[in-house]
Amino acid sequence: MESGRLQNEPTSVVCRRLATESRTGCLHLLPDEASGEHEVRIWFRDGRIHTAVAQEGRRRLGEILVADSGLPQGSLDRALDQQRREPGGVRIGDVLVAMGLVDRETLRDAVREQILETLALAVGRRHGAWRFVPDAAVKWDVPLGSGMQDALMEASRRLDAPEVIAWRLGGMDAVVDFGSDDADVRLSLRAREWAMLTHIDGRNSIAEIARRAGEDPVTTARVVHGLHAAGVVHVLRPPAPTFDDLRADLVGVSDRPAPAVRPAEPSPGLVVVPVPPPPPIPPPPRPPPTAEPTSEPAVTSSAALFADLADDPAD
Repeated sequence: MESGRLQNEPTSVVCRRLATESRTGCLHLLPDEASGEHEVRIWFRDGRIHTAVAQEGRRRLGEILVADSGLPQGSLDRALDQQRREPGGVRIGDVLVAMGLVDRETLRDAVREQILETLALAVGRRHGAWRFVPDAAVKWDVPLGSGMQDALMEASRRLDAPEVIAWRLGGMDAVVDFGSDDADVRLSLRAREWAMLTHIDGRNSIAEIARRAGEDPVTTARVVHGLHAAGVVHVLRPPAPTFDDLRADLVGVSDRPAPAVRPAEPSPGLVVVPVPPPPPIPPPPRPPPTAEPTSEPAVTSSAALFADLADDPAD
């Protein structure tokens, strides 16, 4: 059995790892006692999600069928009465199919939506613990029918808590860039999401991506969160500088207006001030030319020298 804390290893990271390792078992997400949340269980078979169960925070299957599939409320009430009369705890979906009120395909779509809503609860967990029990039997054999990255992206589309998204990404000023450890990324995106994707370049913040794509900031953050949960993008802190930023820092030249500098927190940018070259060193002065003698110097003969010494009165 494996376990850990969600603060250190979020649900999306744990789910991606279990999918990569093709694990079979049940992932238990255990809330902290003071949070008031309930346990969420996600069953895996060979690395794929088969079902997910939460006591609260998601719609019941009948509610989904009424809201999304057009099942009349009266028909659901009749099916619930029939379920209560059936022995052995028959599931409401089987009762609805047996009564001819929904078909198997409609039921499968509703179950898939319920699993994704439960997975959204799991992805949105910020605190608590997780525990994986290997080889635990799958409660119901209703596979989700999509890869892990697609499932995490779909679950993130259902997140209704902006504070969860902001906490996971670091706020609307966070900058994201592409980066995945998985070489085989399979992700189904909508046309509007593809438009947002084109503005992810390692420089634009989430707020800037929303502005450029003409989308609501909360919707953009939800999409970016899904890409982050799927491992397609990663958060950059601080924003990556552009080439123009680096050039401006190095040579002190920029076409952009100079940023305002607060006296209490001066900008630490490096500016290189050009220094004029030193004046050239003059060559050393040349010595004046020596005058050549016009005649040979006189040479005193040895006889005259001795004559002078002989006449010296000191002798």
